[in-house]
This record gives sequence, structure tokens and C-alpha cells, in this order.
Amino acid sequence: MFTEIFTTEQKKVFLTLAEDILVIDDNKIDDREQKYLLQLCNELRLLPKDKLEYSIDKLNTIFTDDIERKSLIIELIFLALSNDMFHEEQKKLIGQVANILSIQETDIEKVHSEVVKMNETQSFLLNYIFGDD
Repeated sequence: MFTEIFTTEQKKVFLTLAEDILVIDDNKIDDREQKYLLQLCNELRLLPKDKLEYSIDKLNTIFTDDIERKSLIIELIFLALSNDMFHEEQKKLIGQVANILSIQETDIEKVHSEVVKMNETQSFLLNYIFGDD
């Protein structure tokens, strides 16, 4: 959604972070998460092998401005909720990333709330269009 502003390096780091977010809850990627990752690769115009390792404490040197940093947090929260659950380990990792990027915990909570609402609205609309009513 917001990844189009990322540089190629940022996209590659984001892809690695995305996989970390998806596996941190249960140490595996389920089918839904795998599909999400493949869609993400298409959106980023990358291959799964294009991941770029990162050091969490250096993310502020890769994502340098507020727009990039906020976009990264939003995207990570979308990823964490891709299976409709926000696991404690995912919250912790996103919190660490946000801390390094100087993003407040209250901002994470607000974004999380809005992403949940957005997902619920999308689900309602899809059910409205394709449901059996």
C-alpha cells in the first residue's frame, strides 16, 4: 500500500522484515501468510530471494525520513494482521522497530486500531459483494 515510496534497498529490507513478522508468532509461514508474501513480492517488484539482511538497530539509517518510517510501521502492522491475529511477539518486534525509528507506542496503537477497522470494512464489503444474501 505504502511501499511504492521505498527505495530498492528499503524494499529488500522490508521484505526481510516482513518474513520476520510472519514467522515470529509460530516459527512458520502458513498458506495465507505465504500468499501474502508472494503478493508483497509482486507489489515490491522483487523475488523472494531478494531479501536483504538488516540490523534492527540500524533501521533508522535505512528508513531516514518520517514518511518512510511511518509507512514501514503501517506495512508491518498490516502484515502482522494478515492472519487476523496480532501476536505478542509481533507486537514486540514492531515495538522495537518503532523505537529505533523514534515512533511512539501510542502511534502504534492508533495505527493498529485503524488497520483493524480497515480490515473489518474490507471484509464487510467483500461479503456484501460476494456473499449469499
